[in-house]
Amino acid sequence: MKNYSIEKVGADYVVKVDDQSVMKMGSRRRAAQLVIDAQELLEEAPLAPPESPPDEGEAGTASCTHDDTCRGSAESTV
Repeated sequence: MKNYSIEKVGADYVVKVDDQSVMKMGSRRRAAQLVIDAQELLEEAPLAPPESPPDEGEAGTASCTHDDTCRGSAESTV
């Protein structure tokens, strides 16, 4: 968490990371302590990379094209 800030909003303190509000606390000291705790946790166990989408050859993939025509359908037998 390199880009964080703690801003006073009304009676509360808002922790922002990269200009996105992530937490609201009643105490600036408590907000700062939670930021430190979060930094330590991220150093111990970094976030996992996002899962990649399944390959087209894997089971469970759709057999329809983008224009909703499906292989093996019996739509023309009416």
